[in-house]
Amino acid sequence: MTAKIGLEDVRIHAPHGFFEEEHLMGNEFSIDVEVEAGITSAAHDDDLGGTVNYATIYYLIHAEMKKPTQLLEALAYRMGNRIMDQFDSVTSVKLRLRKLNPPLGGKVGAAVVEVSLGSPGGGGGSMYGRPAKRRPDTFEDLERGGGERDRFGRSGGFDAGGFGGGGLGRGRGAQFYPPAPEPGPPPAFDLSSLDGDVSDGVLDRKMFERNDDLEVPEEELIEEDPPEFEDTSIDEETVMEAPPEIKEEAAPPPPPPPPPPPPAPKVEEIFKVVEQMPLFPGCDDLGSYAEKKQCADKKMLEFIYGNIKYPAIARENGVEGMAVVSFVVEKDGRVTDAKVVRNPGAKTGEEALRVVELMNTKGLKWSPGKQGGRNVRVQFNLPVKFKLE
Repeated sequence: MTAKIGLEDVRIHAPHGFFEEEHLMGNEFSIDVEVEAGITSAAHDDDLGGTVNYATIYYLIHAEMKKPTQLLEALAYRMGNRIMDQFDSVTSVKLRLRKLNPPLGGKVGAAVVEVSLGSPGGGGGSMYGRPAKRRPDTFEDLERGGGERDRFGRSGGFDAGGFGGGGLGRGRGAQFYPPAPEPGPPPAFDLSSLDGDVSDGVLDRKMFERNDDLEVPEEELIEEDPPEFEDTSIDEETVMEAPPEIKEEAAPPPPPPPPPPPPAPKVEEIFKVVEQMPLFPGCDDLGSYAEKKQCADKKMLEFIYGNIKYPAIARENGVEGMAVVSFVVEKDGRVTDAKVVRNPGAKTGEEALRVVELMNTKGLKWSPGKQGGRNVRVQFNLPVKFKLE
């Protein structure tokens, strides 16, 4: 018994795309996923372990969406293959990935990529299927004509893998073992360089007897003076002087141990990608999160370009480019730790930073980012483009 299990319209904000601005600001994505899996055990026993837990599917998708990727095709394949590898009972995965409001210079609802992995109704496994187990050759196989074995016990001929359920199995590939070479004649030795009579490779015994007539000189004896002995005996009149007393100086006491280091201050984690990214203020009365985000992005651009002033030195020298300001949106909506991470020069980066800090000056508070239903600190990268007309 099989069933189709899925999730629809999973919304995640993540930094995927080909353009650099998409990695800085991120995009809103919607994911639909449908898996086909066997559910016989779950249907009869009412047991979650016999089916596919869609909560696990959500966490797998969320984990892969955190990894910045240029192409939607690669991202969709990675999520689908992760699901196939996680569940043995899954035979196929169909995943539809939509990038909402893509930056194409016009009004476009979504860019869509759909991938299908596995075979519906097949035997499960990853996109390559699960290879059938190959039984090794035995001597019974040899008696039935299964091939010959060399002196290492390997079977000759080709050894190809089988087919797995749900697709072509990888097997062990085609492998051919050549026969072992026959042993050759023993190596020949060249004895012509030896000093002696050589006959059929045998040395003359006289070669080892030529040193019999050598004369060995007699050992020369060296005369030495007899040793002198000193009387060191002790009698009653011998006076022994006591060795001088050596006073050991007391070692200084060891220095006191250093004080323990102060405990490190607890710093709350700063997220880069969360379930709901922070939103510029002024759109809280709208309905869905997608509507709020579209409105907030528009108001943020109006604020930036309504307060930005093109630096005179940049205008005089024809300096153009994109400045990027990084800041943290706190859990209460304040903007902190603002700094320039890209500066085209000629005071453009400083001007972009001034406009970001102007948000706190004017008392503007963002809608904080959310992760797991709670407010969290989120790092935000804001690109500001300077272009002379």
